[in-house]
Amino acid sequence: MTVTRRRSRPGDPFPRALDRAITESGLGLDRIRHRLAQQGVRISVATLSYWRTGRSRPSGATP
Repeated sequence: MTVTRRRSRPGDPFPRALDRAITESGLGLDRIRHRLAQQGVRISVATLSYWRTGRSRPSGATP
């Protein structure tokens, strides 16, 4: 998975949807990072947080 540092656009549904999914899962970002790592997806907690807040988004995520 490639991570980009581009900002989400205003009104972008991705950060809201990710935040909702994380909240509903009841898992912390570190636990999510760990579960992704078990599946071969290496990502930092900071990146997950950036995606969640809209600071950046994964490449391939469409606005």
